Amino acid sequence: MIDFDKIREDVMEWPCSQVLEAQISLMDGSPLFDIEASSICNLECNFCPRSKIIRKNNFLDPDLFKVLCNWLPENAVVMFSGLGNPF
Repeated sequence: MIDFDKIREDVMEWPCSQVLEAQISLMDGSPLFDIEASSICNLECNFCPRSKIIRKNNFLDPDLFKVLCNWLPENAVVMFSGLGNPF
């Protein structure tokens, strides 16, 4: 199991130059894009903030998705995420 608290403590002790180096190495990688395919969900998970968010429930417009696909860099990594459940 990963001990994120220990990792956070270690990083807090890094000199500024090491933090900058880590940030630059992250930016050198493929850009990551989160796309929400749906804001619709019929689940009621107790940890989900959906009940606090006021917005229309909808699916991502297919034409907008095509525009996004054409706009994304060639080396982009796409992760479908968000608060919806498209299934």
